[in-house]
Amino acid sequence: MQTDEITPIAVMATHHEITRLAAYTEELLQATIATEESARHKLSAVLRVYSELGIIWRILSEIDTRGVMTKTQRQFLQDFYAGLTY
Repeated sequence: MQTDEITPIAVMATHHEITRLAAYTEELLQATIATEESARHKLSAVLRVYSELGIIWRILSEIDTRGVMTKTQRQFLQDFYAGLTY
């Protein structure tokens, strides 16, 4: 049996799934800002997975669209993600 490799092109997420992932990411961000160390590790892992699956920008766009986060929180998330990619 041959197993197909999962590539970003192979990953198709519905709008509903993206919305749920965005909400989960927002929860992790809130906990991270509250300096919960375990949340920081989870957020880091989640953002890496989103990036590898090629859905990071869809998640971040959904977070922006929802308008739940403040500018400061959004900037924190951008800086946090930038720190992971460099």
